[in-house]
Formats: sequence, C-alpha cells, structure tokens
Amino acid sequence: MAYSQFTASLAFPEDTYRTLDQQAMVVTLGRKLGKNWLLRASLVRVLGGEMNGGGVNATLDPGWSFGVQASRRWSVDDLPSLFLGFSVSFAGSFTTAQYAGGPTHDLFATDLRLGGTVGWTLFDAVTPYVAARLFGGPVFWHPTPDGEQEGGSDRYHVKLAAGLSANLPAGFYLSAEYAPVGELGMSAELGVRF
Repeated sequence: MAYSQFTASLAFPEDTYRTLDQQAMVVTLGRKLGKNWLLRASLVRVLGGEMNGGGVNATLDPGWSFGVQASRRWSVDDLPSLFLGFSVSFAGSFTTAQYAGGPTHDLFATDLRLGGTVGWTLFDAVTPYVAARLFGGPVFWHPTPDGEQEGGSDRYHVKLAAGLSANLPAGFYLSAEYAPVGELGMSAELGVRF
C-alpha cells in the first residue's frame, strides 16, 4: 500500500495552463515472471485535490484509478550491485470536480509512460535509485464553464525522480520516492513479498 501526492502542469487549448494537485492511496499486486520480469496491477483511491489556472478554480472529489505495468531489470556483470531497469505502464482515472461555488463536472485522464531506472543494491537490503519517465495521455474536462468538453495533456511529459527502498524483516519492504522535475511528486510505500 502506498500514499502518493503529485502536481502536474496541464496544457489546454488556447495556451491555457492549469495546475493539478492530487493525493491518492494505492494498492498494488505484483508477480515476478522468471528472474528479471515483473508485472504489476494497481487500484488507486483518489482522495481529492485541486485544479487551478486559466480561469478555473475547482476542487477534486474522491475518485478511482487503475494501472498496469510491466518492467524488466538487468544486472551489470562487473558490478553485481548495479542494475538498469525499463518499464512500460498504462493508467486511467476518473473523478469529479466542482467549480468554486458551482456544479460538479467529470474529469477523466489516461496515462501511458515509459521509464528507465539506474539503481544500486547495498548489502542486499537498501536500494537507492534514480529514474526518468516519459509519458503522455489526454485529460478530458467535461463540461467546461461554457458547457463544452475540453481535452488537454501534461505540459512537460517528463518526470525525474530519486528514491530509496529497504528490505525489512518478515518479507516486508519500505520505499519512498521524490520527483522534483517535470511532474512533481512524492510517494511512500509499505509492502510485503510472498
């Protein structure tokens, strides 16, 4: 289970930019395939958030999101503690948002992303890493204040992050990640391997 918070800059038609802040709780199940492949499926409870800018001030209601991911990991022969990773994922989310003092409207988003990771496993217990992710996908805001459907997308399409995971007793693990560039965010996860 993980808690995540992120801030995205969204671009809409006519050079309109809005900031989307969102908080969520994530439950993920994963399965290893062979030595180096991992498949993951996630169910996300959107806790709420805000969207501001371009004449819009709206509060996000709780909603739902889902995601699937496949990742591959390679070890470096001469440096067994060093690894490289690649991932591809798809996610979709649905929530509603309320204009300040106004009615509630739908907000639907999809996301396809490719990621690369470089990490080091120290003492078979602690793994610091850096990651870069490229992504895109439309955000549909319906209806707008004018009663139309408006489509937008992320302004930067990139996320640079650093993280750390640690193995705990009884198969548990703890991880945290901070993304200061592009799609801003932070997350913390507590999980168990079985």
